[in-house]
Amino acid sequence: MKTLLSKLLAAHLLVLIIAFGLLGLLLRQILYPYYLHQLMGRQLLSRGEALSARISPLLEEKDRSRLKQALEVAKASLGAEICLVDTKRRVLAHAVPSGALSREPPLTTCCPDLSFHGPTLATRAASLTACGRDMLVAAVPVYWPHGEGEGTEGLREPPSPTLRGVLLLRLPISEIHAAAGRLWQLVLLCGLVGLGLALGTALILSDRISGPLRKMRAMAAKMAKGDFGARLQTRGRDEVGQLASSFNILAERLEESLARLEDETAKLRGVLSSMAEGVLAIGGDERILLANPQTFGVLNLPQRELVGRPLEEAGLPEELIKVFRSSLAERKMIREEISTSWAGGGPLSDSEAGAASLHVVPMHLGQDRWGAVAVIRDISEARRLEGMRRRFFSDISHELRTPLTNITGYAAALEDGTAADPADRARALSVILKESERLRRFIEDLLDLSRLESGAPDLQKEWCDLRPLASAAAESLEGLASQAKVKVHLDLPPDFPQVFADPHRLSQVFVNLISNAIHFNRPQGEVIVSASSSPTEIKVMVKDTGVGIAAEELPYVWERFHRVSGGVERSALSVERTNSHSAGTGLGLAIVRSIIQAHGGQVWAESTPGEGSIFGFTLPTD
Repeated sequence: MKTLLSKLLAAHLLVLIIAFGLLGLLLRQILYPYYLHQLMGRQLLSRGEALSARISPLLEEKDRSRLKQALEVAKASLGAEICLVDTKRRVLAHAVPSGALSREPPLTTCCPDLSFHGPTLATRAASLTACGRDMLVAAVPVYWPHGEGEGTEGLREPPSPTLRGVLLLRLPISEIHAAAGRLWQLVLLCGLVGLGLALGTALILSDRISGPLRKMRAMAAKMAKGDFGARLQTRGRDEVGQLASSFNILAERLEESLARLEDETAKLRGVLSSMAEGVLAIGGDERILLANPQTFGVLNLPQRELVGRPLEEAGLPEELIKVFRSSLAERKMIREEISTSWAGGGPLSDSEAGAASLHVVPMHLGQDRWGAVAVIRDISEARRLEGMRRRFFSDISHELRTPLTNITGYAAALEDGTAADPADRARALSVILKESERLRRFIEDLLDLSRLESGAPDLQKEWCDLRPLASAAAESLEGLASQAKVKVHLDLPPDFPQVFADPHRLSQVFVNLISNAIHFNRPQGEVIVSASSSPTEIKVMVKDTGVGIAAEELPYVWERFHRVSGGVERSALSVERTNSHSAGTGLGLAIVRSIIQAHGGQVWAESTPGEGSIFGFTLPTD
């Protein structure tokens, strides 16, 4: 992975290489030749021309010793090897500076292309010199003037110079090479120093730039994990500092937005969770987008993750899937009622189906995307209550019709003279009286139950003992028990604690429970009233040895006008309607439940078909 340091270092190195390459090219191709030819070469030529002018008269005198002396003086000041040759390339004088590597062969061997025309300057490689060193060679012609002439117009012509030889000056350029080498070493040293500076600068810049960037990357990783609390420390006001400040502002805005989003999501989740209705939303691809917990209870689904699943794989009722698809296809609101096996709206029997009301509305998800949301309300309890209401009015009508029919029939017999015999008239009046009393008890039970269920029953509470209340109730029902051939036994401990309750209402409870146990008992059966206590409550049970009640009927035995199915039970009910006690109204157990609940207690029922039933209640002792 290419880091910022490597990129900066590569950029600095590239700049250094280009800069020092250009510097080397400048030194090699421009400065070095300029110094060699323009400075040293011109100086050597000018010195040679001056020397040529001085030795020109000496050549005319042919004094070689003085020529030698002049060359020695010149070579001492120039530090160069000087050689004077004639036009036939013969050495006339030769001066070699001290420290020269070789004095032979003569200088003319270095100049095979010696020119006798004008001053010339040339370099000779070490391979072409006798000393094996690179040389700078200057050739300066030596003239002397002689002869006179006249011009064509009588004018005197200037004397014409005559070439007498060539003055060769040879200067070693090894010092120049050494200086150039030292200069290259200096350039290399500067390059190394520049490399170190570039590395240091790259490190500093990389740390100042990539350091905050690394912190930003770490902060971005934290933000990706949901941690928006981290902040960057900004020390500069450059682009990196401004970027860090912008990053902090971004994190702060994201944190605020996320907090608002979480707050809105929590509110939505709280609203959906607190709704009694189920809410289910799908997208255009028929995948579930949202489902609140109540959906499972309303549709009788096991608790599992539904979000993201297709409708076909979610285990939803087919009727619900069809309604969703219709709403998506037609993009309109649809109201529908569907059946459920159990909707959680109260205890339903295994064979009784629940019901749910659907309100499906299409929703726009942005651009061309559509979905649908359904509000699913459990109406099983409403349906059950509606059924109970219908049964209630049916039962009231039935309970009122029978005694009214008897009263009307016997009253008509008395009126038209059919019952003319005194005995018949007495029997008719007796039936009318009993049926009127039965209607009175029925209406009183209804009013009594209404008062108990109103939430403000008129209870006259006092500390009372349950033993005499249960005994009085059993004695009042001796006639009914004798007629049904059933024995009633009381099994209450003598030290049974007292309770703070309404004794009249508790007597009514004992009468209804014992009466119910007698009605649904077998001939020669038994009714046993027992009790137990704990520090916080007392428990009373009334057990019979009758035919029992089916398990699916037990949740409903406390409902008003409920009739237990079965031939034997119906026979017992026919006996109930002919007796003189309030149980015959079908409201006895409902009244018992209301009285016990008004005292802060609970009722329950247990039964084994064919063996009998137990009806019990609890009351608090405090």
